[in-house]
Amino acid sequence: MNKESIRGKLCIEGNLVLKAPLLIGMGGHEEGNQIDIQIMKDKNGDAFIPGTSLAGVLRQYVETENPRAAALLFGTDLEQPSAYEMELQSSTIIHDIKLSDVALVHRDSVNLDGLTGTGIKHGKFDYEVIDQGAHGTFMAEIILRNIHENDRDLLESTLMRLGHHLADGFHLGARTAIGFGKVVLENITTDVYDFQNADDTAAYFMDRPPRQHKTFKRNTSEHAYSADSFVVDADFLLEGGLMVRDSDKSHLVVGEEENGKIDAIMMRDSDGNWCVPGSSIKGVLRHRCEYILQSLGKNTDMLESLMGPDPQKMREHLSKKSRSRFLVDEIRLSDAVQPYQQTRIRVDRFTGGTIDSALFTSMPVWQKDMDKCALAMHWEIHHAQPWEIGLALLLLKDAWLGRIAIGSGKAIGYGRLRGLEAKLYYKGKPFSRLSGSSIQPEEAGKLQEFVDAFINMKEAGA
Repeated sequence: MNKESIRGKLCIEGNLVLKAPLLIGMGGHEEGNQIDIQIMKDKNGDAFIPGTSLAGVLRQYVETENPRAAALLFGTDLEQPSAYEMELQSSTIIHDIKLSDVALVHRDSVNLDGLTGTGIKHGKFDYEVIDQGAHGTFMAEIILRNIHENDRDLLESTLMRLGHHLADGFHLGARTAIGFGKVVLENITTDVYDFQNADDTAAYFMDRPPRQHKTFKRNTSEHAYSADSFVVDADFLLEGGLMVRDSDKSHLVVGEEENGKIDAIMMRDSDGNWCVPGSSIKGVLRHRCEYILQSLGKNTDMLESLMGPDPQKMREHLSKKSRSRFLVDEIRLSDAVQPYQQTRIRVDRFTGGTIDSALFTSMPVWQKDMDKCALAMHWEIHHAQPWEIGLALLLLKDAWLGRIAIGSGKAIGYGRLRGLEAKLYYKGKPFSRLSGSSIQPEEAGKLQEFVDAFINMKEAGA
């Protein structure tokens, strides 16, 4: 048989669950709809995830791990140099995913001025997203050909690594840099059909399980992060209140509304969990990066290759559009926090007296159990360079010591954090672990090398 002959098929199936809002835009507006971006729907108006979106994300991951394996699984690109010695067609088929339990929500965002931290004029936009909790059936087929036999070990190790990546969770769709599109594949099963065997061949055409039917078991002690990524997973306490305003008050429970007198409430997701959107986190971290660079006398333009171009510069055609390599996840607060109603007044700065009709009530959340983590932050840098890791470590230090505040009300002490524990991953493996206020000398030495690379990046030509 020639190299193109089909020897069998590998079928992968699982339950894809959204762990964060998903935005896959349809590329246009419905008549009379004022939303800037709408999610993709089929002809019946049901939300779905196109197989092309999944294939693109998974190919990118495999290419980072091993370009040769990517060529075998997803084919070669005629316009790009290939890691394989010949042109190959794709061996992977990924089906569209029709989603169930879909809850559509609207989000709005504003563009911030990096210098002042205030909103940019005409910089507000809104979009439609599928909230977390939606799910659907993931189905993929890999056609096994004779040409794959020479790289059998490579493909097996790559698919095992890919399975851990799917089970750990990955991002797809738009605005992934602010935590959108986090999905996890659960209950993964694999069926290997050997067409050299009559029973397997009959089982495939009769839609029956083959001899090799397995349930994928994830190694919970490991994370399948990309080999070129730097990852920070950190747990924090709240030093004061936390308020990320939500204009939708429909989720207030009995006893919270107080006859509609609450002016500002903390944001919740569709499941009722307190949350902090990724846009709030990414904006604060970017603003702090600019502050660090300015403090050291460095040009803030270098952030564009890491966090994407400044929206104002793009509007003025001073920067080219590029994808952010700095990704954050949305935050879900733990049960260690509780809401507390707070009523405040406005004071006339000249007389020192209260301003008439300026009484307002807000309901931020506060830490109630100081022995438990209130929130967990996750951010990662793809294709991380040493100086970028150094900058990320300085960001972690500032957040750890309470120098970074998230949400609104910073002027009255809201949003300050205190670090509990952090786990760092580099090149796909655990790199360092930090806890409390002390750090071991050997750990400090490893981390200082990256900070030095950031401080000396001009001399190093970074």
